[in-house]
Amino acid sequence: MADFSLTLACDSYDVIWPLEAGTAKADGLDLQILKMGQERHERMMRHNEFDACEIGVSHYLMAHLQGKPFRAIPVFIRRMFLHRFIYCHTGAKIYSLEDLRAKQVGIIRPSNMLGLWLRGLLRHDFGIDSHQVRWIAERGDVVKGASGAKFSCQTVPSGKTLEGLLSEGKIDALVVPELLRSNIPGIKRLFPDYKTEEAQYYKKTRMFPIMHLIVLKQDVLKKEPSAAVKLVEAFREAKRQSDDYLRIPPRAGLAWASALWEEERAILGDDPWAYNVRDNVRTLQTIIEYAFEDGLIDRKPEIKDLFAESTLEI
Repeated sequence: MADFSLTLACDSYDVIWPLEAGTAKADGLDLQILKMGQERHERMMRHNEFDACEIGVSHYLMAHLQGKPFRAIPVFIRRMFLHRFIYCHTGAKIYSLEDLRAKQVGIIRPSNMLGLWLRGLLRHDFGIDSHQVRWIAERGDVVKGASGAKFSCQTVPSGKTLEGLLSEGKIDALVVPELLRSNIPGIKRLFPDYKTEEAQYYKKTRMFPIMHLIVLKQDVLKKEPSAAVKLVEAFREAKRQSDDYLRIPPRAGLAWASALWEEERAILGDDPWAYNVRDNVRTLQTIIEYAFEDGLIDRKPEIKDLFAESTLEI
């Protein structure tokens, strides 16, 4: 019997390499990986274009509650602490997160995950509600949120970029999922020692923020019910191979790769990228709460309803 053909649209990650090379395989699936950037969000949300796709968790929550024909699998392919990605203008008098009150802050999209995590942190740790910051987004959302959004968001003028606006002092800060060059005039990191800040955040919250997960079309799950579990198992094997590559010298192109790997595990635990539901309940509940508080969703879904049923206990 021929393998079931399945397209997966995602960004480029180390965990993807073993799947591409064929050293990690999804048994019974003919997996075609389509590596692409931000455009996959719109192509999946608006056109239902791929069998499986990497998307932001906030976008998935919004789409799920609107009845979009997707189900997630517990492959949390993108996780990041946000402190390293917060930049501010040197003249904005921003020295801590508390100083973002009433400032204009750039984000990629209104419901972008970094923005969602930042708004939640400001709200719960500093008493700064989402509407008390002036938000400006580089792009519009790919899925419509609930009608009761608790914050407003301007759009970057045509021909302008967030980086350019920050450098010119036209906005006060930005949080974007990319590292800016260190020599851009007028721009500095809010947290130069971001590693220490992020480690402290983890020790306090026990959360390694989830940004993106993998969703499958429900049509795929109807045609091939085993696809969800098989894909999770393939990603787990790919993650194991990727970990070995970094952990065992001298494979990685970094002199201290294994030492850095050991240091990270000492802080974050043996499996900070756990591909299952049970180890991620607190983080997922926090995302749902933040999205609800922001008004991106008008009710809180049960975690069990977000994932393919066959993957809940594996």
